[in-house]
Amino acid sequence: ASHTVAGSGAAAADSPASAAPPAPPPPPPPAPSDAAAAASPASAAAAPPPLPTPGSATRPTRSTQAVTSARRRRRRRCLTSARRVGGRRTDVRKAATTASGATRATAAAADRRTAADTSDAAAAVRRSTAAAAAAAAATAPAGGPVDDDATTAKAGMASSRA
Repeated sequence: ASHTVAGSGAAAADSPASAAPPAPPPPPPPAPSDAAAAASPASAAAAPPPLPTPGSATRPTRSTQAVTSARRRRRRRCLTSARRVGGRRTDVRKAATTASGATRATAAAADRRTAADTSDAAAAVRRSTAAAAAAAAATAPAGGPVDDDATTAKAGMASSRA
């Protein structure tokens, strides 16, 4: 019996459960620059991003895909509710925050049209005034503009002499 117990003890010592691998070494302490970056978030933001691994450029991570698709959804939603400005679909967010290029161009064209209309109206008034003055000058005798009172007085004097 003692032989069996001793044998079982030896067998237990040889079993894989008792022969567990040694614990992995603790992670190396962070480098001084990493510790400084972890201490101040502003310097972490200023630090350049780590270089991409060879496979990361070809296939984006799930979080990147989620961000991109969410951005597309947002943009699509804004464009579907967009106004047409100058025949162009304009993003409502952009038009709300700043006047987009199309809106600015449309406003400038409207200003130009208004200025042209104003100058056209002024020119039309000038033309009609000039035409009226020319017509009056053509109907007036060579002596100058017609003065009815003076003409009547001259005619009266001439008749009294005769």
